[in-house]
Amino acid sequence: MSIPEDDWAQATKLLGDCAEVVLACHVAPDGDALGSMIALGGALRRRGCRVIASWGSAPFEVPQAYGFLSDLDLLVPVEVGKEAVRLGYLERSTATRRDDQTAATS
Repeated sequence: MSIPEDDWAQATKLLGDCAEVVLACHVAPDGDALGSMIALGGALRRRGCRVIASWGSAPFEVPQAYGFLSDLDLLVPVEVGKEAVRLGYLERSTATRRDDQTAATS
């Protein structure tokens, strides 16, 4: 999959100007997902951005094999329920928040 250059430029600008960002990866993260999220989070934090990173599955534990990664303090557990899909509980809670915001502005 190729990402258009304009999309990269827009994403770079938004992240470069951020004051706060929340990062999420897929449930039961592997080294690629966890490492990418933590690397981006660490880079943004060093630029002055407040960063929170998480994933939506229990248990919320970094596998011992990835314990060497720096910036693991960016990780914050999310409240979990019983359902999980690709983003797990994060996807469900995001949809609920979006529904709540829509109802509040109607």
